[in-house]
Amino acid sequence: MLDERCGYCRYCKCDGPDIDKKGDKYYCDREKVYVKLNGTPVKRNCYWQVLFPQNRYRIVEGHYITTILILLAGFERDCYELITLDWFRTNVLEKNPEYRDIIARYDEIGPTIADKLYEAVQSDPESYTEYLAVLLNRYVRKTCNYINKGKNYLSLNNNEMADVMFKRAIVVYSCMVNNLYNEFVLGNNYSYEQESELEQQKVFVM
Repeated sequence: MLDERCGYCRYCKCDGPDIDKKGDKYYCDREKVYVKLNGTPVKRNCYWQVLFPQNRYRIVEGHYITTILILLAGFERDCYELITLDWFRTNVLEKNPEYRDIIARYDEIGPTIADKLYEAVQSDPESYTEYLAVLLNRYVRKTCNYINKGKNYLSLNNNEMADVMFKRAIVVYSCMVNNLYNEFVLGNNYSYEQESELEQQKVFVM
C-alpha cells in the first residue's frame, strides 16, 4: 500500500485549493522546492506514505495505524488526533536521534498492521465498533493528552517535564502497536495487565 513518489506526499501542493505549480513541477511545502509528481522524494524520511485501501486518498505521513482508525471511525484527516501526532513526529521524534529506531520500527510494521486491521473491520464492521472506540480512547487520545502536556511544559521552558510527558506518550502508543501486532500479525493474545507497569517504567516497547 505504499507509494514512494512525491505526488503522494502530504507536503506536495498538487491538489486542493492550494495548488502551487511551475511547469510540470509542484511545490513541496516541507523542503521548499518544486518537485515532479512521479519524482523520487527529496529525502528518505519524506516518503513513507500510506494509501487508504478503499479510495486511495493521500494520507498523513507516518501515522499508518491512527490514520486507518480515524478513517474507519468516520473522522476527517485534519482531525485533532492526526494533527497532534503529526506535530509530535515532526517536532519531537524526527529531531531526536534517541527515537530513530522507534520511527524505523514503526515505519516497518505500521503499514502491515493498518492493512490487516482495515481488512478485519471491513469484513465485520458492526463487531468492531466498540473495539475501534477503545483503541481511539484508551491509546490514541491518551497519547495526544500526554503530547499536549509536553507542549505545555515546553511553553514554560520546562524541558525536563516535557520529555517525561513525551516519553509517556511513546509508551502508551507503543502498547497499542504491540497489542495490534500481536493480534493481527502474530495471531497471539495481548496482556493488558502489562500496560500500567510499562507506563510506570517508561519502557519503550515498540
